[in-house]
Amino acid sequence: MADGYIKLHRKIWDNEFLNAEERFNRMSAWIWILAHVNYKDGSFMKNGLLIHVKRGQMFTSFVHLAAVWGWDRKTVRRFLGTLETEKMVTVTGHQKGHLITVLNYNKYQAFSDFEKNEGTTEGTTEGTRNSPGIGTTEGPTTKEEYKKNIKKPKEKTRVGRVIE
Repeated sequence: MADGYIKLHRKIWDNEFLNAEERFNRMSAWIWILAHVNYKDGSFMKNGLLIHVKRGQMFTSFVHLAAVWGWDRKTVRRFLGTLETEKMVTVTGHQKGHLITVLNYNKYQAFSDFEKNEGTTEGTTEGTRNSPGIGTTEGPTTKEEYKKNIKKPKEKTRVGRVIE
């Protein structure tokens, strides 16, 4: 197998021919996750709560993933659990959904074009299942610490990318 990288535009998911309503396999689901996590820090409103999402993270639900991938929720849960065991992601549950953090995102997604045009790659989401990497550069490691990062809004904010 060849070493190296390819660039894959996120709009590939808009292609009707390639995005036929077929059941995803594990590789397709993994690439979907990589294509749909935030490429820069952002925040959004969810039922009156302001949720911060870092580069390399997404906030979503198992129900949504099941619908997109053509799987049942149990299969989604099992797949994400396997990704956690393989130290590819961390998944933090919340009453409004799940925060998925791709581990080592910056290591593999830090392109010089991104650094020049969008900002730096500070705020890494690297880590392991039992170490920092969820929510901030230091990252809360428990659900309670994660919930502290979700605050009720005091003023209008710019809405970031959300997967619902």
